[in-house]
Amino acid sequence: MNKNFISVTEAAHIIGYQRQTIMNWIRSGKLHAERVGRSWLIDRTVLMAYRPERTARGRAQVMPQYLRVKYGNNTQAIELRPTTEDSK
Repeated sequence: MNKNFISVTEAAHIIGYQRQTIMNWIRSGKLHAERVGRSWLIDRTVLMAYRPERTARGRAQVMPQYLRVKYGNNTQAIELRPTTEDSK
């Protein structure tokens, strides 16, 4: 499986929204995701491209440096890097 795909829960954690909000975006067609069994997988680049700006009332999230991802029996630590726009 491509390591660029993440679960809805991981996506919610990365961008600081609730899991249900991510699911609402998927169901409404605002965010593309692939159904694999009973789970939804989101391409990280699609998520970061869609990521809406938080309002002034939105909570600030500190992004972790690494994210532990588990697929079946495999566990992998993925380094979270800023996009090229953030690193300038």
